[in-house]
Amino acid sequence: MIGRFAPTPSGPLHFGSLCCALASFLDCRANQGVWRLRIDDIDPPRCVSGSAETIQQQLQDFSLFWDGDITWQSQQLQAYQDQLLRLVNDGAVYRCNCNRKQLQSQNGFELGYCINHPPAANETCALRMNLQGEQSWHDLFLGPQNFDISTHPELCVRRRDGLIGYPLATVLDDISMGITHVIRGADLLPAAASQLALFAYLDYPAPQFGHIPIATNVDGNKLSKQNHAEPLRSANRPQQLRAALAHLGQASSEATGSVEDVIRQAISSWDRSAVPQGR
Repeated sequence: MIGRFAPTPSGPLHFGSLCCALASFLDCRANQGVWRLRIDDIDPPRCVSGSAETIQQQLQDFSLFWDGDITWQSQQLQAYQDQLLRLVNDGAVYRCNCNRKQLQSQNGFELGYCINHPPAANETCALRMNLQGEQSWHDLFLGPQNFDISTHPELCVRRRDGLIGYPLATVLDDISMGITHVIRGADLLPAAASQLALFAYLDYPAPQFGHIPIATNVDGNKLSKQNHAEPLRSANRPQQLRAALAHLGQASSEATGSVEDVIRQAISSWDRSAVPQGR
């Protein structure tokens, strides 16, 4: 079993990040697995200087120690480009010059316009994959899932600005890292269907997915850096851990002692079936 935590270095971790990292870490440790850290830094406009180092320190402060070397997406660019070229040569992608406003007005869909009306050769375009069919899987926490991916936005494998699309990068990274279990927030559940289709297209076994309830603020909005979620505090770390464990429905939310004590008890009592099925 190999799991991973893959934050974008766009700022320090917050409570929602802690819940995701903790769930993945505990699931790996309770099953004698390997837990890897990947820094998803392929989107320079979103990356904040020093954030990657802050994230590493925060994880260590909460005794969430990863195994092996850190994987940096920014160091995998050649592998992404090589696979992108294969997709182009296979005719699996098409050029799209729809701007963000157009896509948003169409719920994220290109709707086939650029397939039927190819942009001029000199136009700056994104590359997209129009995957079809249904994807069914058993989520580790939410149970059986079935999605018709034709109802989901087409995968962007290269953006108009030339940057590699996250859907392609994360699938290629999970393959190269040998990831077998991906645990993350339930807001990413729809993305799993398209990613599973991409794993199938590339003829690689997909990891098992587990989606935990997202942490929200008092207004019911997802905790995120965009919503100015408060960074994790260096003080009262055991208390913050217990709050995260309560969010995950774990009996160890009543654990006492230091951070190390709480983590130790949380590993020994980790229970997948206790994780709430909320989204």
